[in-house]
Parts: sequence; C-alpha cells; structure tokens
Amino acid sequence: MATLASASVLGISFMFGGLFLPGPDMPEGYRWLWYANYIRYALNAMVVPQFHCEGAGNATGTCPTIPIVTVEGVRDMAVSEYVHTFLGLDYEDRWLGLFIVVGFACAFLVLSFLAARFINHFDFAAMILAMRFRRALQE
Repeated sequence: MATLASASVLGISFMFGGLFLPGPDMPEGYRWLWYANYIRYALNAMVVPQFHCEGAGNATGTCPTIPIVTVEGVRDMAVSEYVHTFLGLDYEDRWLGLFIVVGFACAFLVLSFLAARFINHFDFAAMILAMRFRRALQE
C-alpha cells in the first residue's frame, strides 16, 4: 500500500514540480500544486545557484547561453535568464527553497514515525482474514 501511495505522490510531484509543465505556464486551477510542491523548492535551491550569472559575465567573463527559437528567429539567452523566465525560479529565493525542502523532509519523517507507531497493518490483515473466514463458514 505504501509503495502505491509513494508512486502516486512522486508521480504527481514530478509532473507539477515545474520541469514537465513550467510553473508560469500552468493553468490557474493547477498552479496551487506548483506552490505546494517540494520539487519546485528543491529545484530552486539546487538549480538556480548553479546557473546564476550576474551582469555581463561571471568569473570567466561570459554567462553561458543557450539558443532559443522565437518567432523572430534563433537568439541566444543566458541560462540564468532562461531558468528565471521559463521555470519561474528566482535566485533570491534559493535559501527559502532550501529551508522549505528541509521542512518537507522533517514533516515526512514525523509522519512516517507516526504511521509506524499508530497504524498496525497486522491487525488490519487479521481483521480481513477473520471476515473472510466468517463469510466462508456462513456459506
């Protein structure tokens, strides 16, 4: 049961995390999934600092660029600008993203400890077996 639930949660998290469907391009009805998603904050904490480039250049003198196809043709765009415009991730929010990811991890850890403490799957399985046994005896 836990494997099925985790696969569903991870699938939805990756789908609405901002890579497959970028957050700024999401329909308004689904955008709350982007804001409530820990994948978005993990991307903000890890991806944005890797590609951040201020001003005219970085330590090597140039910002890395990628070719972008537009209506006017192909143009070069700085990777940091692409991450900001396409994925909707800001460099200023990198530490906030890190703290939110740590908060999600702590919340998942507490929930897993509570589930291990208060959910007894053996009693549930025994109850189902007893119900099936009673039903078999009645037939």
